[in-house]
Amino acid sequence: MSFRSIDVDALDEEQLVQDELFGFSEGAIIEPEVALVNVKTKSVEVRNLLTRGKAEDALATAMDNPPYGLNTTEAKDLNTKMVMEVLNSIKAADVPSLVKNLSTEQQDVLMKYIYRGMASPELYNSAVLLNWHEKSVRSFLTSVLATESTPFDSSNALKSPKSLGDGDLLAALLPEDNDELCLCLKNDAGGGG
Repeated sequence: MSFRSIDVDALDEEQLVQDELFGFSEGAIIEPEVALVNVKTKSVEVRNLLTRGKAEDALATAMDNPPYGLNTTEAKDLNTKMVMEVLNSIKAADVPSLVKNLSTEQQDVLMKYIYRGMASPELYNSAVLLNWHEKSVRSFLTSVLATESTPFDSSNALKSPKSLGDGDLLAALLPEDNDELCLCLKNDAGGGG
């Protein structure tokens, strides 16, 4: 329940409208019909790649150049459906290697599609999306922590949270030679020490 009697947002002189926001993002303006035709063309190419058994290429193509812009909801929905079909067609055992081979930008786009799919559990298989999400996050954490200047023991990062005690999850993700930071994180998490 709102207690305001005046719409203060209407009085804001610097209020941005959706058209202006799109301009700030430096996106190329594309007509909704053109976006839809582009996605339909890409959909045919993705299906051809899937039938030839080239799942990695199909995933990269499906995520490449996603529809962007105002009033392109139909194209976005169709592209999301295409990406979900590719994700569903890939065997669970192949997911880690496919995610590892994606560039950082492709992993970002993949996560956006995973979250979009999770927002519609009635349309898309949540179990498949959760598997992709797990593998994507694990790949991201491993690559980020491995690029730090200190050595990284990936065996700690890959432990199940169930096997770690309270407050130990953060410590397990950090390099072991940083005891001071680990101790601080354990104390902040209630682990004591």
